[in-house]
Amino acid sequence: SAITGQGIPEILDMILLTADLKELQAVASGSAKGVVLEAKLSSQKGPVATVLIKTGTLKVGDPFVIGATYGRVRAMFNEFGQSIEAAPPSTPVEILGISAVPQAGDLLEVMSDDRGARVLAEERLQKEQQSNAQKVTQVSLELLSRQVKEGSTKDFNLIIKADVRGSLEAIVASLGKQSSTQVQIHVILSATGPVTESDIMLAKASRGIVLAFRVAIPNPVAKIAEDEGVTIQEYDIIYKLLDDVKLAMEGMLEIEYEDVECGRAAVRQVFPSKKSGSILGCMVTSGVMQRGQKVRVLRDGKVHLESTVESLRRFKDDVKEVREGFECGISVVNLTDAKEGDDLQVLETVQKKRSLSGGAVALAAQAS
Repeated sequence: SAITGQGIPEILDMILLTADLKELQAVASGSAKGVVLEAKLSSQKGPVATVLIKTGTLKVGDPFVIGATYGRVRAMFNEFGQSIEAAPPSTPVEILGISAVPQAGDLLEVMSDDRGARVLAEERLQKEQQSNAQKVTQVSLELLSRQVKEGSTKDFNLIIKADVRGSLEAIVASLGKQSSTQVQIHVILSATGPVTESDIMLAKASRGIVLAFRVAIPNPVAKIAEDEGVTIQEYDIIYKLLDDVKLAMEGMLEIEYEDVECGRAAVRQVFPSKKSGSILGCMVTSGVMQRGQKVRVLRDGKVHLESTVESLRRFKDDVKEVREGFECGISVVNLTDAKEGDDLQVLETVQKKRSLSGGAVALAAQAS
């Protein structure tokens, strides 16, 4: 019916008839109450919620509380995108001025003042956080997979962040169906918007991981996650997120690694050395050269040797790293035949990002 319209006029007529027979009437006076149909974080407008007004009339400037969020109606727009000043019962309206993105299904209640709305929202948020802070074994997807094989994992805590409420609810609902007798999935927090520091702290406290679906991970937040030992898994296809979780729960998810270039240097001169065979006079042309890193010696575009950076020198001083644009002396383990014109490519071994094959992408597109 949503596509063809079949039966819609008949059901609307029946609703109106039932309302007339039962003399059902909405109360348009007094403080407004409504229910959140959809919510998201807009890059232009900030937190936005689509609310259906049930009773009373919502007006621009009204202070309100929605679940564990609060605010004051800064602006309202009807279904045609037109700005309006008041919304009576049965009016769907998009409102701005919320402190954070609320949950779909949360109730909006107009309060007498801003302070009362803020205090009530903070009390609700505190209760949610207390109930969510469960002490269970922290796992990454790979560690979970390994522990399932060993039979030592029972709980799997997740913090889920998504770009829009619809995607978030689909992910949470699908994950709820994946719990098994071996592993129980617990969604500690599900919300829209970018990954924040508080998400990382919650993941650490609950010993869970963060699943980020089509949302930004600011560099400072990524650094905090790394420092706190919290895993963030990024996805842009729901199918792949669910597939990885399922494989992990079955103990079948394997860790894959790849070498990523993090610096390069050009060999300008070669100096003989009794201690290390030869010292390479180099110019760092990109990234950072670091002592102890894996290095490839490239000659005529081909890999001549794979080894390790033994030492770095700036003038007469031993240093740990040399950045782009600076000259340095480099010695490479087991490199005895270096030549001017060689390139040194330093590498960092990192966990390989998961990606879908073409067939899987098509399957995921069909599923979504």
